[in-house]
Amino acid sequence: MGKQTARITLIGGFTQDENASIGLAKLAERLTRFVSPSCNVLLKAWNTDWKSYAGGLERDCTLYALHIVIAYSWGAGHGLKKLAHALDRFDRGVNQAYIIDGVVRYCDYFIVGNVLSLMRVGKLKLADNVREAMSFRQVNDRPPGRVVMCGDVAVHEVVFGTNSNMRKHAGRDWPLHHPVLPIIDRVTDTLISHATIDDEHTIHSAIEQHIEHVLTES
Repeated sequence: MGKQTARITLIGGFTQDENASIGLAKLAERLTRFVSPSCNVLLKAWNTDWKSYAGGLERDCTLYALHIVIAYSWGAGHGLKKLAHALDRFDRGVNQAYIIDGVVRYCDYFIVGNVLSLMRVGKLKLADNVREAMSFRQVNDRPPGRVVMCGDVAVHEVVFGTNSNMRKHAGRDWPLHHPVLPIIDRVTDTLISHATIDDEHTIHSAIEQHIEHVLTES
């Protein structure tokens, strides 16, 4: 079976834009070399005009069978949420999302929003039109990556941290009344942090391999 066509949108975190030399830029370059020529890879800032971007996706909807999003930090907690909302106006969505240490942006006031983002409170609940999700998060420092919830779909979580931090924060912060519990892989890593996780080679490799599966099996 051949590979599907796809638009792959990468969304950077706070202070990161399309021209920044960041981990997501390296991943975007890597994916551009890897995916079929019929796939399109774009790196966007977290505060992109998502209504306009969604309009462009709608105009190009006949070119791509799938829409895949890779989002880091506020790129997940703000950018992806805004993009999914904008796509819903066209009755479209995101086929697969990869969340890297997603942080929720609670409001438009920077000081208040930043303080809340640093706390271990709240979950990152994805919109109903995000159909599948995989999460990579660390529990070593702040801001911590939030637990990702994707409707009634089981989210595959890969959690990085010290053994002590993982005992406290990997799995216990998931709502047990939820109909589907996550699949959790724990990786002992004392050095990984919020500032470095988007540049983590093992995460890039895992995302690349999973995208290959998605493009082939969808």
